[in-house]
Amino acid sequence: CKLTSCAAVEQCIECVEREVSGTSQTVSINLAGCKEEALSWACCRTANCTLSSCAGGPVEPEKSKCNEATYVTFELPATNDKLELQVHDGQIAGNVTCPQGAFPQDVFCGGCGSHCGGSTGAGGCTIEI
Repeated sequence: CKLTSCAAVEQCIECVEREVSGTSQTVSINLAGCKEEALSWACCRTANCTLSSCAGGPVEPEKSKCNEATYVTFELPATNDKLELQVHDGQIAGNVTCPQGAFPQDVFCGGCGSHCGGSTGAGGCTIEI
């Protein structure tokens, strides 16, 4: 099936494990149920969230970003009850807008260096832990 909306992505991702240890927690998310191959990328936009592991392609640790993502694990403070997962894949009509004149990399985990002219195809989805 085609992933055309954030709602479609929310239906196919699965939070498979949450482990709290002291002041931090790890959250593992399975993205493989979304299609037969990896999503273009996935990242965590929650404050103090870092990528712990990435099943897929190259990792961009400074963005907590996993490229060609099928399974990701993030570490974040134990007090967080939500994880903002941002994904991109082809024709997803996202629910995050890049304001006119902003740089895409300031709003999305991916994007080029030119200024935004409106919304893009990145999807920002919030998963409750």
